[in-house]
Amino acid sequence: DRNTMSDYIQFFHKMLDEAGITPNGTLDNDYNGFQMYEAFRKLTRPYKLNALRLAYSVGVVTATNQFNDIGAIVWTRTSTGLYKGTLTGGFDVAKTNIQVQRNGLSGVGREIIARCTNANTIEIEAYDGGVLSDNEMNGAPYFMIMVFD
Repeated sequence: DRNTMSDYIQFFHKMLDEAGITPNGTLDNDYNGFQMYEAFRKLTRPYKLNALRLAYSVGVVTATNQFNDIGAIVWTRTSTGLYKGTLTGGFDVAKTNIQVQRNGLSGVGREIIARCTNANTIEIEAYDGGVLSDNEMNGAPYFMIMVFD
């Protein structure tokens, strides 16, 4: 058994070590946690992700998640062209990356700026003609929020 299983066992021990996880000595399951899975996830995708579309219409911000393992972000409009996503402790300013893809909107002064401002908040500014406007959100732009481990 040692000759045939040693490589497999050493592989999983190395994976846990590289991921910075100390084995807890219990079986991986819903009650004790899935250490092997967490080690694999950390090494192959070292971030949590929320891929979503945001839209604004008649006083309501609608978020449609395509994929989400960050948590339930609450989206609000704070003022014309200004939006806020809140999740207590969900972000890290130094480790959060936000990408924006607009759908067919182009022109001078038309842009969307998204940034993580603290551990709880993402802020979005939407401009049309260089002026804050809700028009940019009518196209339901895609956002990809990555919070790295």
